[in-house]
Amino acid sequence: MTLVTRIGSEFASVGVRPEAVTSNKPVVMTVRPHEGSMVRYTPAAGPTAARGSTSQDKTRVLTLSRSGYGDPVRISSPSPLSLQRRVLVLRAAANLFGSELMHPKLHHVLRNQSVDYAKIVDRTGPICMRRAAFDFYDGTFELDEQWGEWSLIIGVHGTDAEALVDLCGWPIMHPETFAPYFGFAGLLGSDAVINPASFVEEPCPIWSTPLSWLQSDLRGCVVLNPFLAAPVLAQAPGSFQCEGKAHAQWLVGTGAIAALNLKIPMARAAA
Repeated sequence: MTLVTRIGSEFASVGVRPEAVTSNKPVVMTVRPHEGSMVRYTPAAGPTAARGSTSQDKTRVLTLSRSGYGDPVRISSPSPLSLQRRVLVLRAAANLFGSELMHPKLHHVLRNQSVDYAKIVDRTGPICMRRAAFDFYDGTFELDEQWGEWSLIIGVHGTDAEALVDLCGWPIMHPETFAPYFGFAGLLGSDAVINPASFVEEPCPIWSTPLSWLQSDLRGCVVLNPFLAAPVLAQAPGSFQCEGKAHAQWLVGTGAIAALNLKIPMARAAA
């Protein structure tokens, strides 16, 4: 089932007609995103993010300094995606992916970044290449055809691997900077987290960037928002493996995962 077909069926499930969707710009302005959910990860400096506060729905979010690690903020468990939010995500996805017209350079870009698009598209749905602006204060991104950086954008699915819960984007030239569109999702690949098959013979990988996840042919997951990811990661039937010491410090320090459930590759740990 393609992403466009999924969008149509999900619209039907929430009682909204897909043909009622028009421009995506008003969709961006109708919701206040979770602040501080955008993550910038660099192996040298460790993960950093913009300072967050409290969003309108009173969900407290991550607070980190731009220069390094800060003290994570305690929050309550996130609630399931509401009907209103589902409609917002579906409208944004329909506007972005609805035509399925591919940018002529998309395949070239993905090949240069060692991504096998044909192998992953059935699970991810279409990957979109658009100009986008990334906001460190809000921790989200918006489409900006005039001033934005050329970026890759994909749909983020829930633990059932079907329902769209958000979109995720990152600049092609700076894949270490990535952000959700609305701030509703905690994980890319959350279905792998609760699937016992992900933990057979070796720990389930947690990648530091969405690009690494695509390069691995969608093995494991990526943390988009530590606080929203933590309840899902806590349900995992096995342990995880991250990309290195700095990545591990960030995952544990932000409360995304308990240290006992996380392994560091020996070669990278020694380095």
